[in-house]
Amino acid sequence: MPEYNGIQILKYIESNKLEKFKNSIIVVSGEMNLILQIRNNPYLFSYIDKISGIEKILEEINSLIEIKENEKSSIEYKVCNELKILHYNFSYIGTKYLMETIILLYKNNKWEDIKLEKEIYPILSKKYKKSVNNIKTNIINATDLMYYDCSSDILNKYFRILDSQKPTPKAVISTITSKLKYKL
Repeated sequence: MPEYNGIQILKYIESNKLEKFKNSIIVVSGEMNLILQIRNNPYLFSYIDKISGIEKILEEINSLIEIKENEKSSIEYKVCNELKILHYNFSYIGTKYLMETIILLYKNNKWEDIKLEKEIYPILSKKYKKSVNNIKTNIINATDLMYYDCSSDILNKYFRILDSQKPTPKAVISTITSKLKYKL
């Protein structure tokens, strides 16, 4: 039996501000109340319910490794950081699609007049062998969940919106691409 559980380790990392572990911890738990306690922790990459199985755990580990390998100066890292600020959960496929949408827009220098369903989602649709509607729906679902996980203060500051307004996926995409355009 281990001396410390995962939550104690996560709290230790957070209390000691070990920045190198930001967005690096994957928590696997069967207790939903435990997951609810830690879901907005800045050191958390994702959380997985134990019943999801080993395939999901391996997928998350591989996703984390891929992001960390490209982390230092890549656009992927910068997009990932922006999504993490907004408390997007990287275990949702919609977050992955959203991230790739923003990266495609950035790489193609498409900042304005974004026609997601005609220009970007079909690329992802072909890549993942999913319908355009599936891509769009997953991005909408990830954004809806982000809205409930992210504090209204962060949303207000990030999007300059009123407390009751929920940002649309297009607003998220436009805001992040604009931030990247002026940061880089």
